[in-house]
Amino acid sequence: MPPHAPYPAIDCILPVPLHPRKERQRGYNQSERIAQGIAQVLHVPLYTDILIRTKSGQSQTRKSRFQRYHTIQNVFDINFQKVEQIANKHVLLVDDVITSGSTLEACGNTLWENQIKALSLTAVAYSKQS
Repeated sequence: MPPHAPYPAIDCILPVPLHPRKERQRGYNQSERIAQGIAQVLHVPLYTDILIRTKSGQSQTRKSRFQRYHTIQNVFDINFQKVEQIANKHVLLVDDVITSGSTLEACGNTLWENQIKALSLTAVAYSKQS
């Protein structure tokens, strides 16, 4: 990896997953598309089938910070057949927009429970919560 890379020592990239039903409705996962671009530039593997969203819910866009935090708990899990791909690795977790940070926190907690070495976070935008 070039020394000027914005994320040195990243071993792999994971996008924040959508629930399969939501992804079918939308036709794509925007976080995955962003992660694909980052993976291409950094020459780092992208894993789209390790972190999984197990519950579908309403959009978080109009919820308060408190509501977001409680809605997103226990929503993410790991594909245990592929967990060895992230064990002892520095993972870059990619989301589209950070509003309260609840989604990244929930994903991060799930990843930490599965023996990653380090976690970096990135998003394209930050939304100031009203």
